[in-house]
Amino acid sequence: MSEVGFSYVTTKQFAEILGTSPKVVIENARKCLPNKKIENGKPTYWSKAEVTVVLDWMKNHDGNHSSDLYFQSKGALTTELTPALKIKKAMELMMEGYEEELTILRAKNAEQAEKISSDAPKVEFYERVISTDGLTNFRDTAKELRVGEKAFIQWLIDEGYLYRTAKRELRYYAEHKNLFALKECFAGGKMRYQVLVTSGGRVRFASILKSEAESGS
Repeated sequence: MSEVGFSYVTTKQFAEILGTSPKVVIENARKCLPNKKIENGKPTYWSKAEVTVVLDWMKNHDGNHSSDLYFQSKGALTTELTPALKIKKAMELMMEGYEEELTILRAKNAEQAEKISSDAPKVEFYERVISTDGLTNFRDTAKELRVGEKAFIQWLIDEGYLYRTAKRELRYYAEHKNLFALKECFAGGKMRYQVLVTSGGRVRFASILKSEAESGS
């Protein structure tokens, strides 16, 4: 291991520093670092802050000063741990785990934000349609659904929603009366009837067209 400025050491290296066995290291670490994850049969790595805390514990409770002399001779540790420094070291360990969790959370938030952005046009359309009881003609409805007006009308005829009268006027079948409405209008100085699409109809047709587009039909 590096004599000065190491980042992490194994339990075996830690024991060599103390001139003792890995078992002694683990027993003392469990007393002063209760949250340290130590699993049997798996390697455990110790940060400089953790090594410092364990060394201080052993010095104060076991009378083991050899480790203190080791660090002083190597220049890695030259000061006593004050209560404030102990808290600082503990906070450093906690922040290491916090930063890792924060990185994962940021990645998840970025993924969610991208999905919301891609769904925004669809959400905006449904909110606009559901929030109103207004009727729209075929031209405006087709525009909302992003299809051609003539193609949309022909699709409604082919799917059995509409039919043409002998005068070539559009009418809807009775079983679909919740999707359409027949309103009086004037064209060329004459009163006529115009088929309009209800808000429920627009939602229904948008859902069907979306499903067909996704299935490739």
